[in-house]
This record gives sequence, C-alpha cells and structure tokens, in this order.
Amino acid sequence: MSLVAAQAEVPRGAAVAELVDELHAFENLLRDSYAAGARVSAAFAAAQKAEKLSPVAGHQFVAAISNAGVQACGALSATADAHRLLEKLGMRLGFDVSAYGDGQKDPKEEIFTSGALRASHAA
Repeated sequence: MSLVAAQAEVPRGAAVAELVDELHAFENLLRDSYAAGARVSAAFAAAQKAEKLSPVAGHQFVAAISNAGVQACGALSATADAHRLLEKLGMRLGFDVSAYGDGQKDPKEEIFTSGALRASHAA
C-alpha cells in the first residue's frame, strides 16, 4: 500500500482489520523462517554425516543457524506481546475484540467479531 493510499480516509473497522491481517501475515513469515532454519540445521547434519566429518566440524555454522532460530522464536514471542497490546488498544477504542487474541486461530473473516464500534463508544 502506498503512503498516499494509507493516508486516505479508510473506514475505521476496515483499517484495523487490515492491520490485523498484516500482523498474521508477519507471524506466518516468522514461523516459516523458523521452520526453514530447522531444515537448514537438519540438512547440515545429514551432509556432515554423509561426508564422514567429525561431529564438531562446522560447529560455528551450526551455532550461527541455531542463533538465528532463537532470534526467530524471540520475534514470534514479540508478536504474541503485540497481540495482547493490540487487543487492549482495541478495547479502549471501542472495538469488539472478543474474537481476537494470540490464543485464537488465524481468522479468515474480519478479525473483530463485528468490526464495528461498541454502542457505548458510538458518537
């Protein structure tokens, strides 16, 4: 989305739904990155064994890949924290967030149950 489009008037519920969709997409990328790192580690171990190398040969590479996996896991934890913060913010702004949270499955419909303001917050 361009900056101009992002600054255009967008219905409040639609903008929040897009935000949450992007958060879920980001989480999926992090999960897939973590999984890819695990596959790289497994491929290295298989190659090391096939080449009859010492188990400690290339340990620096294994450490670097493992560190990347730990960092990806940390990033996933940070997105879980972001879910909780977004949920609190949504409640303060009057959105119905009962269908949203890091414990819920990735929704295919609008992220908030109605996408509308609560009656108590309507202007």
